[in-house]
Amino acid sequence: MTESTEALKEKKARGHYSRAVDYGSIPVPDPEENPYSRWTAPERKAYLLRLIMERGSPSMISRTEEAHRFKLSIARISQDLSCLDQYIAKSLDQVKVHSMVIANFSRAHRHLLEDGQYEKAFNLAMTFTGYLASLGIIEKAPSRHELEVSGGLEIVFQTVKEKETG
Repeated sequence: MTESTEALKEKKARGHYSRAVDYGSIPVPDPEENPYSRWTAPERKAYLLRLIMERGSPSMISRTEEAHRFKLSIARISQDLSCLDQYIAKSLDQVKVHSMVIANFSRAHRHLLEDGQYEKAFNLAMTFTGYLASLGIIEKAPSRHELEVSGGLEIVFQTVKEKETG
């Protein structure tokens, strides 16, 4: 028995056939006017996509919080996030991906500095520099720096580059 055209349209409207949906273009309802529990699956995924873009990764989203917010199971939210992970991989070009990475790095780095966590901020910057170097965007950072302090406030900073092998 085949489903009626009307039933298929209804499923598609509810997000059951999501392959062709552009979640980035779906407007997110105002929860004060339309409670989360009444949102369609595409609206919910559009909201979750915005959270992913803001936080940088589906792993940064609490499935429990979102399940509670939408009055759904954690498994349903996990499926939505998995779907969005695939959507992002297929939809975003490399420029958008790099822009998202840079924005998230900048946000995290700023928060670490504001919190006075200078060592963590430095380590994050070094990790990010390694990421950029691995993409060929910048030259590989030197493996060490030498700092010499002499005569009051005069500071000499010298970069020591390793010889390239191979």
